[in-house]
Amino acid sequence: MDVKTAPSTAAPTTKKDDGALTVDDKKRIRTSWELVAQDLTGNGVTLFKNIFEIAPGAKALFSFGKDTDLYKSRRLMIHATGVMKTVGAAVDNLDDLAPIVPVLTKLGKKHAKYKVVPEHFPIVGEALLKTLDQGLGKLWTGEMKASWVKLWVITVSVMKPALIEGIEEATEAKGKKESS
Repeated sequence: MDVKTAPSTAAPTTKKDDGALTVDDKKRIRTSWELVAQDLTGNGVTLFKNIFEIAPGAKALFSFGKDTDLYKSRRLMIHATGVMKTVGAAVDNLDDLAPIVPVLTKLGKKHAKYKVVPEHFPIVGEALLKTLDQGLGKLWTGEMKASWVKLWVITVSVMKPALIEGIEEATEAKGKKESS
């Protein structure tokens, strides 16, 4: 299962093979994240390089997208580090994801005002997996990828509905403004 074919609204459940994170999944994610977290900024910049490689038009969604020498841009580095810290928060809460749900919900809703659409989730997921592959090298295995895909699917299951709600609210507000 890869990010493009994974069900994007799968909710975490309790059966072993239904998308829930197993003990082994959590161990693989934590072990790999320890290595990635040693350079949050560098790996975060790589994540954005991968996003922009997959979807060059995505640069237009970011205030730093036109910065000279983009991958050395302070604004990109700050944003990339923040994104990676959010991933780290999810990793820190693997045993009880409930504390991260409000954070992901808020992020999903907030991204509506930046013109993010649900179709962007597979791009970011693919870029995240590529970043992990690049950063972990030989340590990146099919099992590790499958574990990260599960975590991504869970993340999207929270963020996507919030994003859609944010888009609908923005559309309603725009309609009310135009009609007044």
